[in-house]
Amino acid sequence: MILEIQKKITLELNSFKNIYKLHRFKYYFSILFHVFCGIYCKKYIISFFKEELILSAQMEQLQESFKTIEREIVSKIWKLCKENLEEATMNNSRTTTEFMKVLEAFGSVMSKRTILDTWKQPKQIYLDTMTELEEISSTCDVNKIEESKEEKIMREMCLHIFWNMLAHPTITKYRQINTESFRRILGNKCDRLGVNVNNLFVYMQAAFKGMWIPTRN
Repeated sequence: MILEIQKKITLELNSFKNIYKLHRFKYYFSILFHVFCGIYCKKYIISFFKEELILSAQMEQLQESFKTIEREIVSKIWKLCKENLEEATMNNSRTTTEFMKVLEAFGSVMSKRTILDTWKQPKQIYLDTMTELEEISSTCDVNKIEESKEEKIMREMCLHIFWNMLAHPTITKYRQINTESFRRILGNKCDRLGVNVNNLFVYMQAAFKGMWIPTRN
């Protein structure tokens, strides 16, 4: 039993070491590039070692905080928190898992700072935090919600379709979409924002079928 625990801890620590090595490689490569290009300077070296020391201290604190957590959970939390040390270092595995669920539920609706502050107020009680954040999200300004380029395009396309159905009820058949026109408009929006039109077109076509909205050529 003791050997199994020691093996598990070793695997978890190795996971953190790999993350740490990845960051070190990035910085070492950067400084070697500057030396090669002939722009080696004292100010850059000081900045490099300062970042190295900060990163080292953060990784040590993370190792101490997450000794008993599976390494895939640690990796997911580190990614969700966007490498924010304050958000990532929770007290135990259960608390961390619950906080991760809160981030997944409200991360795209409000800022991480709001979520973290709300989480701390009821002393990290999961249900109380979820209830409070649901109340906050219900009053959030829709225009301030963070969305990806793909989500922005899909929202605009849906509004465009519904508006045409309302504005031209005798021309646009109810619950029927012209595929050629739809792809042309979608392509223009994707080109403007640098999004792959083919992937998004396939996704939206599947969504229309799932909602029983027919298309026509």
